[in-house]
Amino acid sequence: MIDSYKILHTEWLWPVLMVSIFLFVGLLIKEVTRKNKQHLIIRIFCSFVFIISTSLLILKIQEKGSYSDNYVAILTPGYNESQLDSLQVHYPKLEKTKVTDQIPQDILDKAGFILGDGIPAYNLGKMNAASFQYLEGKPLNGIIKLDYNKFLTIGETLNINGRFNAQEGSTNKLFLELDGLVLDSAKVTGNNHAFKLKTTVKAAGKFLFSIVLKDSMSHVISTGPLPVAVDDEKLKKILFINQFPTFELKYLKNYLSEEGHQILVRNELSSNKFKFEYYNTAAKNLRYITETLLNTIDLVVIDSKSLDKFSNSELVSLKAAVSEKGMGLFIIPDENYTTRKPTRIWDAFIFTPLKEAPKLKLYPKIEISPYGISKNLLTTSIIKSQGNRNVAATSKLGKGNIGTSLLRNTYSLWLSGQKDDYKQLWNKIVSGVISETNDQWIDLKNPIPVFKTNTPYQMVIASGTDSSYLINKLHFPLQKDVYTHTWYTELRPESEGWNYLAINDSTAINYYVEDESWSSLNAYKTRQTNKSYFTNKIDNKLVAESNIKWKEANYWLLFCLLILSAGYLWLEPKL
Repeated sequence: MIDSYKILHTEWLWPVLMVSIFLFVGLLIKEVTRKNKQHLIIRIFCSFVFIISTSLLILKIQEKGSYSDNYVAILTPGYNESQLDSLQVHYPKLEKTKVTDQIPQDILDKAGFILGDGIPAYNLGKMNAASFQYLEGKPLNGIIKLDYNKFLTIGETLNINGRFNAQEGSTNKLFLELDGLVLDSAKVTGNNHAFKLKTTVKAAGKFLFSIVLKDSMSHVISTGPLPVAVDDEKLKKILFINQFPTFELKYLKNYLSEEGHQILVRNELSSNKFKFEYYNTAAKNLRYITETLLNTIDLVVIDSKSLDKFSNSELVSLKAAVSEKGMGLFIIPDENYTTRKPTRIWDAFIFTPLKEAPKLKLYPKIEISPYGISKNLLTTSIIKSQGNRNVAATSKLGKGNIGTSLLRNTYSLWLSGQKDDYKQLWNKIVSGVISETNDQWIDLKNPIPVFKTNTPYQMVIASGTDSSYLINKLHFPLQKDVYTHTWYTELRPESEGWNYLAINDSTAINYYVEDESWSSLNAYKTRQTNKSYFTNKIDNKLVAESNIKWKEANYWLLFCLLILSAGYLWLEPKL
């Protein structure tokens, strides 16, 4: 009898069980300590029934439907014929239905198998996960994983990381191209082969890069568009405050000033004697660090000794600039900063001493202090070492970030001719510390580089404006998050090519639509989603019992028990 029922939300079982035990013990103590012991056993029994019925209603019970060997096989693109043949041997009455996008309504209440790439993610919610088993399709050939930044600024590097699947022994080559010009290439062989491609963007605008796959005879196998939107470089105003000049800071300030950023420098020569420098900006009074000064600054780079010498008023101004204005603060640590106990708001990191100094995989010659930056809820990693240790990180403080780095003598990259690597390293650190304080943004959720027409995508909008304004601008129904100024809606692109979406002049997004591309990448993402959704497994014999249709149980009995037990516990003392 009990085999005919199962709990739907098994992941909630332990939390619900612990809370139920806690509540029952509390009710038991309450009943035992009552002065009126009349009907004590009945009240304890009703308390038990009340907690059990409530718990089962929360966990949701499913009951086994009628048994039948008349199942359905949903055939999606990429399905394996041999798997279908095997199913037909075990289930002679197996019904076959091909599905590419929309799911026929008549199969939603059936049970069976899903073969191939699987059901698109936006349709999975219609399927009962307990009634279907997913069988992955044929091995994929092509790019199955891809990671890159769709939005860059001038001078940044477009880094593309991915994995390629092919038959063992095959040799192919990937080319990163722009308008037919080859920018980079990578050789890929065999199964699940990792690859990297990169190029530096040198102009603003919308660019359609391509990843071209060619075989050993240079025949084009496939081409995947890679849309990238490049903005003009956002120049920053950066203040350097140093106890004494160092080569590290000298090369950093020189590089940032050459990039066009406004640089202000205060070097302390001796007690209360300073040397001031200005690049790409007019001279200012830097003797005292005031709120007025910091309101014009995007980033403060300061060594920990100088921070220790700040007056209380300067520390208050610094905290307000970071937490309220979103200014970035980058602290260059010394031995005292990394070893003392965190007692101040500036001691935002916990440093773990290591037996050996960590190393960077890409830049092994760079020196790193023998510590690791511990992880916590407010810490975000910027750079990790080979042992997956944080060696540069930020910690959130209000609207802004406090950052630090254990890297030392990075200017050796510049001296050895690795200027691009030096720029890329510090661009990553600086951009990680500087917080963009724009409270409005748009994001379109899509696991592949391009969008497809007439396909639903989730759009997320962060905006403090009211819903009527957004609806008038976007013409979409919106759903608001209860706790934040975040709105959700569904977007279905209608035309191929570049598309543009905006809610005002400063909040917009460009996205590219193309239907016939990235088939292997899209198939891989769909397969992974189906594997997670249809978690039930089958054995080699495809036992029919595991494929029985499950349906929601009748909750009337539980509901009645809940009302009766709660009613008795409430009314009995009053009678």
